[in-house]
Amino acid sequence: MKKIISVLLASVIIFSAFFCLSFSASAESLYIRKIVSVVYDDSGSMKGNKAAYANYAMQAFCGMLNSEDQLFITYMSEAKKNSSFNPPQIDLSAGQIQNSVDAIRGRSVGGSTPYTAVEAAYNKLKSVNDSNSNTEYWLVVITDGAFDESGNKSKSEQESFLNNNFKKYTESVMPNGTNPQVTFLGIGNIASPKENTGKGIYTFSASDEDDIIEAMAEMSDRISGRTRLNKKDVKKVGGNTIQVSSSIPLLNIAVFAQESEAKISKVVYSDERSIAISRRASLNYPGYSDLIGGAYLIGDSQNVIGAGTYNITFDREIELDDVVVLFEPALEMRMTVSLNGNKLSDINELQNAAEKEKLSVSCKIYEMGTDNEISPSLLPPGTKFQITVTEDGKIANQVSGKEMTMSDYELKKAETVLQAAAIIEGFNPIACTVKFTPADFYTKANITVEPSFGSNLKSIKYDKLSGNKDLTVCFTVLADGTPITDTEIVKSLKPTITVSPDGNSGATTYTNDGKIVFTPNSTDISAYKNLGSFDVNVKCQLENGAYASEKYTVLIAEYSVVPVNSSASVKKTE
Repeated sequence: MKKIISVLLASVIIFSAFFCLSFSASAESLYIRKIVSVVYDDSGSMKGNKAAYANYAMQAFCGMLNSEDQLFITYMSEAKKNSSFNPPQIDLSAGQIQNSVDAIRGRSVGGSTPYTAVEAAYNKLKSVNDSNSNTEYWLVVITDGAFDESGNKSKSEQESFLNNNFKKYTESVMPNGTNPQVTFLGIGNIASPKENTGKGIYTFSASDEDDIIEAMAEMSDRISGRTRLNKKDVKKVGGNTIQVSSSIPLLNIAVFAQESEAKISKVVYSDERSIAISRRASLNYPGYSDLIGGAYLIGDSQNVIGAGTYNITFDREIELDDVVVLFEPALEMRMTVSLNGNKLSDINELQNAAEKEKLSVSCKIYEMGTDNEISPSLLPPGTKFQITVTEDGKIANQVSGKEMTMSDYELKKAETVLQAAAIIEGFNPIACTVKFTPADFYTKANITVEPSFGSNLKSIKYDKLSGNKDLTVCFTVLADGTPITDTEIVKSLKPTITVSPDGNSGATTYTNDGKIVFTPNSTDISAYKNLGSFDVNVKCQLENGAYASEKYTVLIAEYSVVPVNSSASVKKTE
């Protein structure tokens, strides 16, 4: 059981080890907050060992959260009693965390399993305002029975109901513009939603009390990505003191003392400075000797704890097997992005990118909130370094290696995710991510129009216009100086042909290579009979204002009868 509990507590921390910056952050921005709304099944069917282990796991879940996080718990029994139940916020402050943990321990079981509890938890989640786009919203559902509203529905019908509703939840938009993620733990052979990680739906199952612990560990790991510190980095240096070492700076150190009443009394850094114990909570469940321990957070998650060694002293002797140590790396990835060789001052400028542009990326790892660059060689062995471009949910390009560079990738018109990540096994990636959709190339390119004649013929007799096939005026549309040969793209730019002076007209057609062709077919010469000829101006203008024009000449033939002599024939003059 000790091993199972340690796995759980190694995963229940809801910290995030990634941050995305193009410049240094302030101390207040180092921690990425989590807003978590939990549906907790306290129905009668959860009595006995299931209640004990699920309750203890919830205590740990609560005890290891940060004060900056927000946690709401919807107990099904309360949602059953009150259809307009408003889930209360659990006080995670350092001064009240023990009271909150004790309140969870004091919950009794009884009642049924209303789906209104899930709706109440979701409504509470979306009501929590947060403008920081890094903040994560999570809906967590833990239950061991079919919902009351299921009635006589088959298991497949129940699953379809859950699939539709959970999909709707994850497609909704939270106050900070992000989509929430859902985890569902079904205890026993009950209907569960189908896992769809692409939509942010994660499904877990458990058949008995031990499986509950394992499944909740996996759920927590999905949320946080945290695992215990490698055993080789933890050693005992006295009866009641352990030493932890890290080659990289840390944001905090989390410690869980399991199956022991030992409490941390002090923490000292390698240079003899003391490190504050910012949070502590005692955990237990009555009648279960193996369900006892304490959760501690060392450091305030606002100021970086430097790389080195840390001596953690307890108030009594403790064995290494009774301790789980976790840490959050105080590292951030900074990404430099260029489009067509031009460096962007902010990666969010990618929102203005267009297809066909060439994307280049370079990345470096820094100590959080500072300009101290961290060598990739200091990260644990086996760390993977990747830059990935995903388009419409599929990996389109990926490069690996400590150099962390990608050059001249041509963007496409697709929902694009660019992520640079250093992936440490067992932890959330140290990552920088930006999502954008490149615009149509032609909305950003320099669009111009060039005129030309379809042949060498640039003038025509007015009486030859009807049925004319010889004189044509052509317009070629160019993007950044290159002719657009796709007729549909040319049409999408909405070209308009105007002819002056009034009374002149013709037909507009398109060639297979994208040219716009105007063929004159009528004219009004009434105002120009005494001139002998006149020019007609043909103008092609696109919706974006680009235009070009060309002229052709209409020749007016005049006829007169001139007597030369009685035997001469009539001559025509022009």
